[in-house]
Amino acid sequence: MSESQSLAPLRMAANLQRPRLLVERRLRSGGSEASLADTAKSESMEDAKRAGPGSDRPSPDKLTPEMSGTSKTSDMETPQRVRKGDESCRVQAPETQTEAETETENKAKEEVFRNVWKHFKRKRHEVTAYVKRMDTDSGRVEDENVVSGQKRKRATEEIDLLDFCNLDNSPKELVDLVKTIEVPSFMKEKGHQNDQDAQEDVNGGKNEEVEAEEEDFCVTKAYGIEGRPGFIFVPNPFVSTRVEAKWVERLAVDYASGDVSERNRTQDGEESALSSKLRWATLGYHYDWSNRRYTEDRKSPFPRALGRLAKQLVEPFAMQIEPETAIVNYYRAGTTMGGHKDDAEWTDDAPVVSISFGNAGVYVLGGDSQTDARPPGPVPLIVRNGDVVILGGPSRMNIHGVPCMMQGTLPSRLLPCLPPAVASYLEAGRINVNVRQVKPRTFSTQAAHAALGALRRVPK
Repeated sequence: MSESQSLAPLRMAANLQRPRLLVERRLRSGGSEASLADTAKSESMEDAKRAGPGSDRPSPDKLTPEMSGTSKTSDMETPQRVRKGDESCRVQAPETQTEAETETENKAKEEVFRNVWKHFKRKRHEVTAYVKRMDTDSGRVEDENVVSGQKRKRATEEIDLLDFCNLDNSPKELVDLVKTIEVPSFMKEKGHQNDQDAQEDVNGGKNEEVEAEEEDFCVTKAYGIEGRPGFIFVPNPFVSTRVEAKWVERLAVDYASGDVSERNRTQDGEESALSSKLRWATLGYHYDWSNRRYTEDRKSPFPRALGRLAKQLVEPFAMQIEPETAIVNYYRAGTTMGGHKDDAEWTDDAPVVSISFGNAGVYVLGGDSQTDARPPGPVPLIVRNGDVVILGGPSRMNIHGVPCMMQGTLPSRLLPCLPPAVASYLEAGRINVNVRQVKPRTFSTQAAHAALGALRRVPK
């Protein structure tokens, strides 16, 4: 760089101040403001001609009042020309926002449930690291790929997630919401199916009627959440790994067959059990997804063993359910469940019983709507293999969803008890079944049809 080029910025700064200095000097010698402004302008034009094209200096007709020497003393700060890159003192014009943009922004802020749901969908990798760490530290799984030391700590320090199996490591503000629910002693003392019987069931040694008379679980712990009455979380109550494997095979194979269920149909027609395209199957009353309703002409016999399991899971909590329908959801990598209410049934008196197997997932429990910000607000929690969630009472109408599934969190102990094809399927996925009651206990089909017929006869 030549000396003239290096001095160019200094010359430019001096030239910018020249008109002002001339005006001040001539004012002191007795000249008028108007004549002196004209003189400064003409001299600046001469300077501009000497500077040549491409100069950064302002033209005389763009001089500010202060630069021309005509401004009066004021408390207001006048915008100044600043060097390139010096943004700290640049005067910014206020940003304007239309009413529509403001309304959209406020609506987005109000959708507290959706915001929490989206947060955990974005954080699925950090959440996966968190769950793996918790499971490894507690001895649930052995994963050599889990990062250790400071890296592992950093991966989990920003996760605000309620873990009923690790309350000591959950955020205090979430733990303070947890209520321990007393389980009746008779539930803890019940006899259960032993591992040998469970293995016979897995191998097809017993039929549905015999299995319906056996007990596969033992409820020893249960939790609730302050501000969400009727919500109950039961940590894995199944008595053995082989019992878990029996239920996994039923959900993945038996209940996914066309003989007992309706399933999603893919464009290529692939509908077989364990298909990567399988997303859901309905049992009992088959839900009409297009019209969002149940009808009497679309139903099949409800599986007795699943019905009995749902009844006995709610029994310790003074709840009753007559299982009439169930939806089996099949989660693959990247699959989510958006926020929704289970409000299609003809009654909300009976609870929804939700049972999960496979990899862990994040379950977000909200309030009455997407915008319900009343305490405690949306509560994110971990649902692991075998865990049970019951939505009863007022929580029956709470919005809920699953923003992410954490691959690599399936307990390895479960795989040897499963047929190879089922083990391979479950290793990369998650299966959830939620059992519901469709009709009120005093429901009469004939009375319902008569009422509908009377409504149709009413003149418009």
